[in-house]
Amino acid sequence: MDETATAEVQQLTVDGVPAVWAYVPGDAYGFLVFGVGQRDLDPGTAGLHHLVEHLVMRRVGRVATEHNAMSSPDTVVFHASGTRDDVVAFLRAVVGAVAGLGSVTAEEVAAERSTILTEVGPDAVYAASDALAHRWGPGGLGLVDLGHVALPFLSVDDVRAFAGRWLTTGAASLATTFEPPADLLAGLPVGAAPARPPHPVALPGATPAYGVSTTDGVSLSFLVRMPHALRELVATVLEETFVRQVRLDRGLVYDASLLSFRVDGETSAWVLLLDPQDGAVDEVVLLARSVVEDLVASGPDPDVLAHARAAVRSRAASVDGRIGDLLSRAELMARGEPAVPLADVVAAAEAASADDVRTAVASFAPSLLLLAPGRVGIQEATEEALAAGLALRRPLAGYADMTPEQVRRDLLTDGRPESGRGSVLRPAMSVHKGRFFSPWRGSEIWIGRNQVALTDLGARVRAEDVVLLGEDDDGDVEVVTRQGGVVTLPPDAFRGARRPWDAFVAGLPPEVVRHKRGYPVRPPS
Repeated sequence: MDETATAEVQQLTVDGVPAVWAYVPGDAYGFLVFGVGQRDLDPGTAGLHHLVEHLVMRRVGRVATEHNAMSSPDTVVFHASGTRDDVVAFLRAVVGAVAGLGSVTAEEVAAERSTILTEVGPDAVYAASDALAHRWGPGGLGLVDLGHVALPFLSVDDVRAFAGRWLTTGAASLATTFEPPADLLAGLPVGAAPARPPHPVALPGATPAYGVSTTDGVSLSFLVRMPHALRELVATVLEETFVRQVRLDRGLVYDASLLSFRVDGETSAWVLLLDPQDGAVDEVVLLARSVVEDLVASGPDPDVLAHARAAVRSRAASVDGRIGDLLSRAELMARGEPAVPLADVVAAAEAASADDVRTAVASFAPSLLLLAPGRVGIQEATEEALAAGLALRRPLAGYADMTPEQVRRDLLTDGRPESGRGSVLRPAMSVHKGRFFSPWRGSEIWIGRNQVALTDLGARVRAEDVVLLGEDDDGDVEVVTRQGGVVTLPPDAFRGARRPWDAFVAGLPPEVVRHKRGYPVRPPS
């Protein structure tokens, strides 16, 4: 084989599927990609892409060569490495398994549901309210934070509908490190590229902002618009700056890692994750804000910029980097999006100055959303420091913009002051105190047909804002709202609340009420 002649990426079509290949030294690699991920689902099917991935691999059966499958916000990928013949055999087995999903059984779904629960842990079937949901709510990339919330009630019909729409030639792509056989994907169900609605617009709310999340860790997220070729260098500078200042200099975190998600053709969402111990959350939150402000004011440290350039060059020249580039190209092709050649990424990294990087950071810094873990919280002094320049992001509808009289009228009239219903003597909502021997002692909730008010939080859940509600066997009810908020309530922990609660639930659209039977306890968070 003339390796130099085939080292450049080649494009072709295999059985109606767009494909890329290039020779890369070492084992042969192959990736069959479907351009569907968590972002393409809805709250009632969140996690379905992962379930289907498992069902395909279940039907592929035992394979001797190195292989696996993975699900992401954007794609479902089946891949193998080893000899060329072994990779070809695996990819053909995947095609056969995909083609046979119309006969999947309820027993297979139940078995893989249990396997996934073992893989991801019981907390994964409960929603989170983190960086992406705070920005978009439970739609588009915001669905990533919902995890596997729909897993307990996904059905055979859900699997078949998903496969029929997405696991076809129209949503597929192929990447290999060898020239693929012309008939490699013969038998893959034929279909047109599914229509994709535009990504939802961001929720109302000023930025830069701060708030709390439902999971551990501190996160910073940004909306990034800059030349695509420059993004890898700037992302590497940002990540490396945090590694040096927050981990190496102060030992406040173990990990500082940046995740990038494409919002649309022009915009990416970057999420930088930090993992401080509980006692260091306040210091990390304030330091994180300071690191971003310093980059905007002064640009990157020269040594950090040099390291970032070297890292970009190294990744592009390595075998893993070239294989990753092939996979990235295939993932973008499967979603109908263009790729940026590695050579352009390296060239942009070499050409960019420190001021170019500073300007890039300054362009996305105003979109900052800084979240601290709600389980730990932050001290009053920390919140005061954040409030000087950052807006508070609230993921639940609330009463912050109402006068005391407006709040009173809202509670008495079930959120509809114009209705003429409700008064001090005959309120339209009932009030329920937490039971004495329960963690909710001293709390109260108001329940009406139109809304539930959580007065301790200064928040309310309106019926029209509920996108998913489910009760587990332990009596805890999880409510996911359009604003990206997640509330877990045990109605039976409040005196007399069960009947009005059931009436509130009965008034919701049936499709949003999906109970989590068989999941008795939400893990502590």
